[in-house]
Amino acid sequence: MWLGDPFALPLPKGVEPVMTPARRRAYWRAVLPPSWTEAQVDAYQQKHWCGCFTLYCLKMAGLAQNVFWKDGIGYCEPQHLPHVRVPKPGDIAYFAKNSHYAIVEDVRGDVFDSIDGNQGLTMDRPSTKLHRGRLLASAAAFYSIEPLVTATLQLPSGHSGSLQP
Repeated sequence: MWLGDPFALPLPKGVEPVMTPARRRAYWRAVLPPSWTEAQVDAYQQKHWCGCFTLYCLKMAGLAQNVFWKDGIGYCEPQHLPHVRVPKPGDIAYFAKNSHYAIVEDVRGDVFDSIDGNQGLTMDRPSTKLHRGRLLASAAAFYSIEPLVTATLQLPSGHSGSLQP
């Protein structure tokens, strides 16, 4: 089992990065509302975390600091992130099958690459994975993160942004 940086590509041949329970819990703690108790956060440990991963990455990039995961609906629709036909790197891809979220890494014509969380055979061996050459048509929706970038850039230094009061 390799526990190194999942984005330090290329990975050793035949090796799949594994998400540790501690890291998965840290992801959920960062994206769930601060008012949630530790017991509520712990209850999320067996939930699929692909959407959590995308929001966590946005937060680590300095965006969406006051945006939190909403149980059963995620964050893209509640934040009114606009749907776009052709995504840009950083945008969020949504796949109807399995209600799966991913980060768009690159776009080339009618294909895109994505970085996906919650990739693995079971919740006991979850990981992140880079998918190359997906058809744009394979995603049910793409959400632009441009409003999050704009909101962050317009705020005075030291303040976190939110699209909703």
